[in-house]
Amino acid sequence: MRFGRGPRDAGRLAAALLGPLLCAVSTASSAQDTAAEEEATTPEPELGAGPFWGPPWGRPPLLGDWGGFRAAQANRGLTFGLDVTNTYQAVVDGGLDEDDQNFGAVYFETVLDTEKAGLWESGLIEARLEATYGNDVNAAVGDLLGTNSLTLFPEAGQTGEVFVTKLMLTQFLSETFAVFAGRYDGLDSDVNHFAGSRGKNEFLNPRHVWNAVTARTAPYLLNGGGVIVGTPNPFLEERPAFLVAGFGDTEVEPDEAMGDGDDWSFWAEYTMGTGFGGRPGSLLLGASHNTLDVVDLADLPRIATTGQLRRGESDSTAFYANFHHYLHVEPGQDTQSFGYDPNTPLLRGFGLFGRFGVGDEDDNPRCT
Repeated sequence: MRFGRGPRDAGRLAAALLGPLLCAVSTASSAQDTAAEEEATTPEPELGAGPFWGPPWGRPPLLGDWGGFRAAQANRGLTFGLDVTNTYQAVVDGGLDEDDQNFGAVYFETVLDTEKAGLWESGLIEARLEATYGNDVNAAVGDLLGTNSLTLFPEAGQTGEVFVTKLMLTQFLSETFAVFAGRYDGLDSDVNHFAGSRGKNEFLNPRHVWNAVTARTAPYLLNGGGVIVGTPNPFLEERPAFLVAGFGDTEVEPDEAMGDGDDWSFWAEYTMGTGFGGRPGSLLLGASHNTLDVVDLADLPRIATTGQLRRGESDSTAFYANFHHYLHVEPGQDTQSFGYDPNTPLLRGFGLFGRFGVGDEDDNPRCT
């Protein structure tokens, strides 16, 4: 759990929840569409086609398809990948010290579609291992949250260790209702097409990756469960909106299988695709609550320099929202499928995004 462990907690104090769960909707819905078809042997992929092929600078996986192996496994329900993000940063002027460091984050992720694998219908099993290496310049910057989101999770200051940060089962009972359970993380939440994504694909700075009002309510890791519900969309009749709500044990350490079960976090997000002006976008509304005795955020300047935390008031609640909207999309892209769900691939174009949050008074160190 991220509270009360010295300087690494100042960064881990502000993760959000939910994002990875919504991305499962389209995958599992597709699996249900095929359930009514007659059972047949999945054909082997054709060489030279599919997302694993193409020049190294234009295909998602750098090493390609491994001679057709990865595409064949994907057809059988198993996808996997190794993601490495390396950053070099330097404080060239100001700050507490003029320093430069190299830092990297490594993710191994796998998803099993249980229906394609011949196990049972409409299930997804997701797993992730995380590790970091190198050093960061956050201490040299002298900034409260640092300059690199990747350095803050899963354990700020603990490089060279491997942590299990996701092991989750999602089971769709219909095209618009699912339940999930297991270990999941919250850094992929509160996302939109222009700001989020753990700091890997868009902005690196923590302020654009998560909403700071969730600092007292949303731990990075949770052992728990919840539901996904599809509802009518007030903006676009042809696209359902999705409510994702859940709970989890707040005090879960990345290197431990279970928490102590004494305190819990509860959360919900409602995501709606929008189409103002005929261009894709989305609106997300969220809320989270934590029963843990949390730190007084008025102490954060002292925490950043001394690494000492003091327990504060019990329970904390936060409300937040974000949106993105494309002003221009380059021609030739599938805007009917992408751009409305913040978890779908980015489109080539430009637009606007924004975040808003309301939390307890002590979420703002100035309000004391």
